[in-house]
Amino acid sequence: MNEEVLQIAFVVVLAWFLFRLLRTPRDYALWAVVACVSLRLLGRPSVAAALESVTGSLLPPSMWKLVHNLALNGAWYALLLFFILSAAGPDAPRKALREAVIAVAASAVMACGVLMTPAAVREQVFQPSGQLSTDTHVPGVMVFYAGLAYFCYAAVQTTRWMLVYGSEAGRRARWGFRFAAAALLCIAAVAAFRVVVLCIRWAGGDVPGFIVGPIDDLVPICNFLFLIGVSFAGLAARVAAFQVWLHHRRVHHELRPLWERLNAAFPHDALDVPAGPLRDWLSPRHVHRRFLRRVVEVRDGLVQLSPYLADAGYQQDVPAHEQPEVFREAFRLQREGVPARSTNAIRIAEPPPGSRELDFAQDADQLVKLARAL
Repeated sequence: MNEEVLQIAFVVVLAWFLFRLLRTPRDYALWAVVACVSLRLLGRPSVAAALESVTGSLLPPSMWKLVHNLALNGAWYALLLFFILSAAGPDAPRKALREAVIAVAASAVMACGVLMTPAAVREQVFQPSGQLSTDTHVPGVMVFYAGLAYFCYAAVQTTRWMLVYGSEAGRRARWGFRFAAAALLCIAAVAAFRVVVLCIRWAGGDVPGFIVGPIDDLVPICNFLFLIGVSFAGLAARVAAFQVWLHHRRVHHELRPLWERLNAAFPHDALDVPAGPLRDWLSPRHVHRRFLRRVVEVRDGLVQLSPYLADAGYQQDVPAHEQPEVFREAFRLQREGVPARSTNAIRIAEPPPGSRELDFAQDADQLVKLARAL
């Protein structure tokens, strides 16, 4: 997978979770997710190379290799911390501390591996390219790569938490967690395979490049699939919210003919417009507010019109949209100032039986049918 595409995906996902964090800054589990994505972005080879070019010779390549892997360790721990804070309950502090000790120990092993490698060959065997070293007999190399065992451990632990947590979540979140869990299992399998490759090389054998190369190429693909999984619930929710937004906008326009007649007949039923109309229009929720306001105004107008509908012969056992002539007659009686013989309101364009009370969607659908009939 193209490194630039993966890097852009990390930036987009990070921006999305930062936006959510700004709205709920006290959500510590969300802080863990932001830390995970940030550290994974820092752990990208391209980002490490960019930092190296910006800082010049501040750190040698071997140190950037170490920073890259320590960032990945931190990302794994942050991901585990998210599930611990979300689902571990009273045992969360103890489990978080235990996982922190394991992550710090793995990081310390990696740091020792780099530092114990002779300075003369350190920069040669620890290149920040993401490729496995072939010099496995150099002191410190196998110690450094022993940290790959933590990748396997963290991926398996996170997968287990994802499946447990996802089984208790909603449908959208459940599928997202399953997708991310599959990607993590693939990452764990790649890490385990790389450990096997290193052991074979250390024992004097070799693994053909046509096998190692494609396996290494799976890592960015799995990372991309992982990002899709953790973002799936949020993306699905945004798509659903956009569909609701479009529906409310359409209903608002379709109710206009009925609303205009009722507003002209009973102008005093109009609700107050927000104090800042420009700010209200610029708000992403202004469509929902206008939709609700129009439904309420139409309902209030129909209550005012209902005595005239009774005089015009409205039948409550017949759907309202099948009686357009009755409504036209009621509007004529009201417009000409004919006193209504009844003072009782009647229910008009009721939602179908079994609908929830105060269900604006069902209510609006009935009103739209009436508006179309008129």
